[in-house]
Amino acid sequence: EVEEEEKDAPSLPLAKRAKTEGWEARMGSEFRGARATGHHGPVPDGDVDDVHGSSCTEMPVTTVGYDELAGCVPWWGDAEASDNRRVGRWGEALVYRYLLQRHPGWTVTWVNEHAESKCFYDVKMRNVRDGRTVFVEVKTTRSADKNAFEVSPWEWDFACKPGVEYHVYRVYSAGERGRTRITIVRNPAKLVREHAISMALAI
Repeated sequence: EVEEEEKDAPSLPLAKRAKTEGWEARMGSEFRGARATGHHGPVPDGDVDDVHGSSCTEMPVTTVGYDELAGCVPWWGDAEASDNRRVGRWGEALVYRYLLQRHPGWTVTWVNEHAESKCFYDVKMRNVRDGRTVFVEVKTTRSADKNAFEVSPWEWDFACKPGVEYHVYRVYSAGERGRTRITIVRNPAKLVREHAISMALAI
C-alpha cells in the first residue's frame, strides 16, 4: 500500500491512501516519534500464519528478520524515500514473495500487482485444502523503527468483521540491504480489545 511519508500511525483507523500530510506532527507527544519496542518473538518454524496453531496463540505479534527475507527481496535500489508509492509497492512485493515461499499449500494473490485495487487489503491468501482465507495489509516504511502507521476506517471495519482473519505486515527499512525486516500483527482488532497493541487518533 502507498504511504504518506511512509504509511504511519499505530493500528489507527485513518484514511487509506488519503492525503494526510503532517498527521504525525498533530499526534500527542506520547505517540510522536514512536519506535518499535523489539519485544516481538521470532518467527517459529512451520506455518507462522496459522492462527489456529499454538505458535500464533502464544505470539500474535512476530518479527521476520532479514536472513529469512533475503531470498524474497523483489529488487534493490528502487525504493527511493522520495517516492512513497514506490516504497509501498516494494513492501507489498516483498510480502507477496515471502508468503509464496512460506505457504506452498496456499493460493496467494497480490491484489495490487497490476493496478491499485482500492481493496481493504493488499494480499489475499487461501488454503487450497480447507478454503480458509487470510487477508493481509502491508504497511511499509523506510524507517528502521517507526511503529506508527495509518489504518483507514474502511480497513479497520473490515478487520473487525466476525470471522475475518486480517493480518498487518509492517515492513521496516524498505530497500535497505541487510536491514529489512517485517513485523506481523495477527488480527489487530482482537489485540486492541485485549490491550496488546494501542490505537490513536490524529486531529
